Amino acid sequence: MRQQPPEKEGEKTFRFGNAGEGTSAQLPSDDALLQRFSPLSFPRLHSNQFSKNISLTSAYFLSQYRDPSILQTEDHSDLFAGIYFWEDAPLGDQTEFPAEEQALLDWDILLQAIACGDLSGNELFRFCYEYSGPDEILIFRDMIGLVDEDFRFYLDNVPYLSQEGILPNGCEAVSATMLLQSSGFSISPEDFVRAYLPMEPVYLEWGCRYGPDPNQAYAGDPFSENGGWGCFAPVITEALNQCLKDPDQKAVNLTGLSLEQVFSEVVMKNNTPAAIWVTIDMQEISSMYQWQSYDHSTTYLYPVNQHCMVLIGRDAEHYYLCDPYESNGVVRYPIEQVEQSYLAMGSQCVALLHEDLSITPAS
Repeated sequence: MRQQPPEKEGEKTFRFGNAGEGTSAQLPSDDALLQRFSPLSFPRLHSNQFSKNISLTSAYFLSQYRDPSILQTEDHSDLFAGIYFWEDAPLGDQTEFPAEEQALLDWDILLQAIACGDLSGNELFRFCYEYSGPDEILIFRDMIGLVDEDFRFYLDNVPYLSQEGILPNGCEAVSATMLLQSSGFSISPEDFVRAYLPMEPVYLEWGCRYGPDPNQAYAGDPFSENGGWGCFAPVITEALNQCLKDPDQKAVNLTGLSLEQVFSEVVMKNNTPAAIWVTIDMQEISSMYQWQSYDHSTTYLYPVNQHCMVLIGRDAEHYYLCDPYESNGVVRYPIEQVEQSYLAMGSQCVALLHEDLSITPAS
């Protein structure tokens, strides 16, 4: 996240960033689900466009920066065995139901299990989500008669960290540190930046701003109020893997997955938080910073209000995220609002996964 310095009258303002190139990703899930996502492609500006900010509508940004081929409809037909009830079957029966048979949910058994405390919290939400899929989960909540606080999936083992007072432009590094600490690493955001985050300078020369590709290095200094710009998912992935000592765990760039897939396959299925690139307060992108590569060959774009948060949960209508900005703590936003912001930032996501898990980047 980039803080905006005040502009002086008559002074040119140079704001900078990169839309970068995402990576493709594939999502195997329980033998049946295997989806490939086409690489995200981002345009480059001509070199004579470095000297001003560009005001764009969100619709323009989405149309120019998103590959429509990745906007696929997720298949929820492969539901887990044992989550259905026959009319006379006990709760938790793990019988493999024949594909041609229709498994039925016995509401009396479900409500009795909830009343007795046998099914609650994360397990209750997971059960209903796997039975209904994301589109009908709201119906389940209303029929069961629970409020959001009692009907949600929520990772409560993710330590919240704020960037306030330490890394004013380091939301990406602070979010990465939350992932590390939730996996048992003892490291501060400042130490993570100094030891592992690749950083390259951004400077002004003859009226032109120069800086790195934010897919390869953090642009500027995240400790600076006005001299830090940001970076994208490949940089954080590389920095996390430099930090990890466990050979069975690695940071994976999951750019290209839908937000629903990030929640269901990473957060809910594997009980793992995920860093996602969105915007401050989930607002639309209206303008972008830009700067030149050191060799004068490329102009990079960077959304003015880019931000990074950690996805930790969901209820029937909202996502829950750890927001490092201004010590906001754990926040929740409507699902559609978060999805729109996530899409606008190129569906960028990073998570710490074990080698034996099924979610891996495309080769």
